[in-house]
Order: sequence, then C-alpha cells, then structure tokens
Amino acid sequence: MRALLVSPQFPKNMWTYERALALIKRKSALPPLSLVTVAALLPEDWEFKLIDRNVRPATEAEWDWAEIVLISAMTTQKQHGYPFCFQTEASVDLADDPELLDLMSVCNFNSVFLGVETPDQASLTAAHKTQNTRRSLDEAVEKITRAGLCVMGGFIIGFDGEQPGTGERIYDFVERNSIPTTLFSMLQALPHTALWHRLRREGRLIGEDGRLNQDTLMNFIPTRPIQEVASEYVETTWKLYDPCRFMDRTYRHFLMLGLPRWHPSERIKVKHSWSDIRALLTMCWRQGVKRKTRWKYWHHLFSLLRRNPRVAGHYICVSAHIEHFLWYRQQTRHKIGALVAAGPV
Repeated sequence: MRALLVSPQFPKNMWTYERALALIKRKSALPPLSLVTVAALLPEDWEFKLIDRNVRPATEAEWDWAEIVLISAMTTQKQHGYPFCFQTEASVDLADDPELLDLMSVCNFNSVFLGVETPDQASLTAAHKTQNTRRSLDEAVEKITRAGLCVMGGFIIGFDGEQPGTGERIYDFVERNSIPTTLFSMLQALPHTALWHRLRREGRLIGEDGRLNQDTLMNFIPTRPIQEVASEYVETTWKLYDPCRFMDRTYRHFLMLGLPRWHPSERIKVKHSWSDIRALLTMCWRQGVKRKTRWKYWHHLFSLLRRNPRVAGHYICVSAHIEHFLWYRQQTRHKIGALVAAGPV
C-alpha cells in the first residue's frame, strides 16, 4: 500500500512565526508529528511519502502515486473540494461538546459510532460506563444526529446483574431514537482484560483460547441463564434487521440529520463508476421491486430527496447495509439458535 501523508498549509497567524522563521530560512515552525505517529502505527510493509504543505505542495505525480491519502486537518479538505468523508468512534459525552461537533461537521465527518452498550442504568454502572449514566441517552443521540453525524450504535447483552427483557429494551431504544445501523452482540471476555481476569478468579470462564466471534455463545457463565441471554440476542437481532423496520428507522434518522457544513458549490463533482451504478440498480431492484419494502423504498427515497436532499447520497449508502444484515440475522438465528437448542453449556 502506498500512503501519502499530507500536512495542511496553515493560514498566517500569531502562531506561524513566518517572519521569525525567515531569519533562519525555515518555512515551518513545527514538524507534522501527528502524521509521523500515524505512519508508525501502520503496517511496516507500506510505502510512505510525507508532504508538509507549509514547505511545498504535493505534486500531481505524488497524488497519482498514492493509493491512500492521510491528512491531518480541515484545511486540506476545503482546498481540494472535500474529497473525503470521515467516520469515527466516540462516547456519548460527545453530545456535551458543541464546538467539537461543529468542527467535525466542518471537516466532513458524517458518521460516529457510539458505544451505548445498554439502556439499563444498573448494568452501565456495573460495567463502569459512568459517562453513559450522567445524561439522557435519548437526548445525546438526538443532539449528535442534528449536528450532522449519522449515529451507529453499539449494544451488548449479557452484563452481570442484567434483568430479563434487556433485548427488548435495547430494541425499543434503537427504534425510539431511529438509529439505523446497530452493532449488537453478546458480551465476551477478551483474553487478559480486567473482565477476563475477574471471571477467571471467580471460576466463570468457559475456555481460555480466545477464539471468539458473534456466532458463538458467551465465553463465561453470566448471572442469568445463558440460554435466556442467547435467545434474547437472536430474537432482538431478527427484529432489528427486519427490512421494513430498518428502512423506516433509516428514513426517520436522515430526516432529522443535520446538513453538512460545506456548501455544495465547494464540493468536487464525484465521478461514479459503473460498479456504483450497478450497485444502485441492484438496490432498486431488491428493495424497490422484489421485496415487501417496495412501497416504502420509493416513498422514503423521494420524500427525503424533497425534504433533506443534501443527505440523500449518504442515505442510499446506509440503506444498502441491509443487504448484509439480512444475511447476518439469518446466520445468527441458525448458528446461535442451534447452540441454544443443544442445551446448557
């Protein structure tokens, strides 16, 4: 992989010291350490080129050479017509930082993964997710969405002290907050984490080989019957990714989604490939003709184009996720269902 690391050119201000730097014939006060750090974290067999635009611009040959471009600020985005959009992971207290939300929107972040984990306050406290207990989770999700970030939610079932019906409460939370993409799993104790060591001391670990996946049962004995937890997991996954429910949630979410901060005239024109067009036509056929979602698909699409058109492209991309999750929920029902039917571990 050939990676081009680009540090943006900063506007002249109090902190750029260009007049002082001219005395020693330098063009930049500080090296782009953030990009150097990122480079150190990437695979050793990658090739790298580092460009500090305070020293010189990247050449056309360098842009053509790159297979991936890593940048370190919003300036480069704007100068090149916002060619990239970004996704990230954050805790729900992101909602308490309107300045950061605004800056993320300016940089063209369009999605954020939130580790909500569970709507059950007692389970959050027991898991030391106290940042999720200090505010209304519903209000946090809405605030982040209205700031222009599409929310992806992470949820877990199987916490200690968890009460029956957690799966249904998670489903209700997702529906109530119109979260389109939900990553839902049973709790697993990853090897050599604090949870893993505690469960090992308590004699509750089931095997220690660390071969974990979402199509296996929990690798420890929970505080309520594991068959009960697994059954709720299968049922909730099936409901979350019912194609009609998913389509309705996605539609409601994108109606609420705040607008990108860049103006359409600032964005470069995207050239769509034949594979993009083929993917769209496939979606139209499956979701808009073949399945029971056909009427919803066309209603939601044209309604969104009328009511919030600047997020329509993103909406189409997220709508495509159901093509994977329909398969995934079937696999979950088949594999976890078989393990549950086999009886106690």
